[in-house]
Amino acid sequence: LLRTPGFIRLADLVRDKLRAVRPLVGIFKHETCERFPGLADAETLRMVRREVEEVEHAVIAEVAGNPALRRKGIEGSLEKDPLCQVCMVLSSVTSILDGVRELQHCILRSE
Repeated sequence: LLRTPGFIRLADLVRDKLRAVRPLVGIFKHETCERFPGLADAETLRMVRREVEEVEHAVIAEVAGNPALRRKGIEGSLEKDPLCQVCMVLSSVTSILDGVRELQHCILRSE
């Protein structure tokens, strides 16, 4: 499942978003009156919310079409339920991206 196009693209988006926001974190040690150099990179201003939504829909479609995930997990164990595992991964990725987006917005608003 991790080799499907949707999951690969989702992983790429998370990596790209983290790389884009990384230069902004330097603002916490920026102590001059000059413009913060991290804002010079256009990639730090890039928003990927719509693209992430499209990729998440693609991942859900891939999961829905995967017959291996239609089997039931062990009774009483959500940890072993394949669909529950996929939901946890998607939820975690969404949470990570929301946190990174909030950090990005807070830094950009303060400039």
